[in-house]
Amino acid sequence: MKQQMKISINEWNDSILKELVKFTVPIWREQNPNITEVRFENWFKNLELDNPPLAIIAKKKNELLGWIFLVFHNNSEDEINPWALGGHPIISLNHLKNIEIKKELILEAIKHAKNKGITQVDIHFRKEEGNVENHYDFYNSLDLRLIEENCHMRQDVSKTKIEFDGFPECLTQSTVKQVDQTEL
Repeated sequence: MKQQMKISINEWNDSILKELVKFTVPIWREQNPNITEVRFENWFKNLELDNPPLAIIAKKKNELLGWIFLVFHNNSEDEINPWALGGHPIISLNHLKNIEIKKELILEAIKHAKNKGITQVDIHFRKEEGNVENHYDFYNSLDLRLIEENCHMRQDVSKTKIEFDGFPECLTQSTVKQVDQTEL
């Protein structure tokens, strides 16, 4: 008898993080050879989130097939794999073409959001990564709709000389967490 894929919703903790780091880093090394397990793990440990995130994990016979990081921004909004994680579910290199894994992970996130009274689930991904139409079609089939297309800009500061004398005295520097959302 063929064993079914199992989807689990897990509270974020160090043991889950270690398992997902070991799974994810080899996948991401395909695009970024400089990524290390320590760097990836530290990125997660240094996140400052208002609410505890979840890991939604797909496994079959104890083999990790894929996962998503579900972040709760507020009482009405969840986000799947925030921008820095690329948006899409993270799927094993052996199963990249298996749309069913991605679909079940996203549907589980949506189901969880509905059960918690969340009214909005977002997913953000880069337009430049190719196959955008396929991504749009796939997410549309799950009732996710295109809200906006973003622009991501960067300056290579290693090639630029910038003089910075500090902020003017009339400005104060605060983290986003220190500022009330109405003040933004």
